[in-house]
Amino acid sequence: QSGITSIAYNFDVPLIATNTGGLSESIEGPGVGLIAPEISVDSIASTIQKFYSCDRNIFVGNIKKEKQELTWEKFAAALIEFSKSL
Repeated sequence: QSGITSIAYNFDVPLIATNTGGLSESIEGPGVGLIAPEISVDSIASTIQKFYSCDRNIFVGNIKKEKQELTWEKFAAALIEFSKSL
């Protein structure tokens, strides 16, 4: 991935993407945006229209929740716990 998910999270910007790589899991799973079901102009356009009919605040709220879980502090704590199990 290009890191676009992390950049969007940083600025609390919901994402719209196609189902490539791991984007679906990092976008639809936590509810931080929408995935176009097909890689086509019509599908992407339809997904953008759907996005604008949704409440953006729900996506932004989910991004903020994800950011609380994806902190360096939590990562470091998990890494320390993992290293203790070795």
